[in-house]
Amino acid sequence: SIRADAKEGDIGTELGAVAKAYPDAIIGSYPFIDEKSGPNTNIVVRSRDAARLAEVRVAVEAMLAASLEPAFEDMDARIFTEARLKAEEMLPAVETALEQLAGELTPEEISDIRAKSADVTSALKARETALLKQALSALDNSTQTLATRLMEQAMG
Repeated sequence: SIRADAKEGDIGTELGAVAKAYPDAIIGSYPFIDEKSGPNTNIVVRSRDAARLAEVRVAVEAMLAASLEPAFEDMDARIFTEARLKAEEMLPAVETALEQLAGELTPEEISDIRAKSADVTSALKARETALLKQALSALDNSTQTLATRLMEQAMG
């Protein structure tokens, strides 16, 4: 049994192609619900010939790897887009806040926030999802005092 880590419908066409390429083997897919990750599929391969069984198993595993790769690329692109949108919203807001509170911040605080903002801009240009998320988190952490002061100022 091979755990697909995919919904049955997401791999059905590709699995059918593998089955067609190996008509002397029996390939079955069995959907199930994983309590942690949701819908999933087990694939069972049967053959009377042990060498053929191993060959078909390798083909199924290769098919799974190939079919899942675009899904992971799509997910990474979606995560990057979300992080990019957050950065595009956060950078101007931070700049505005720095202008409003420039007299209340130490030169070190201003320098730290500007450096973190530059890191976000660099990560955006590099189009690196993990780097962008890390830079956004660092900027968010370094602007907590800034956000608190803005709230205090707004409340009077």
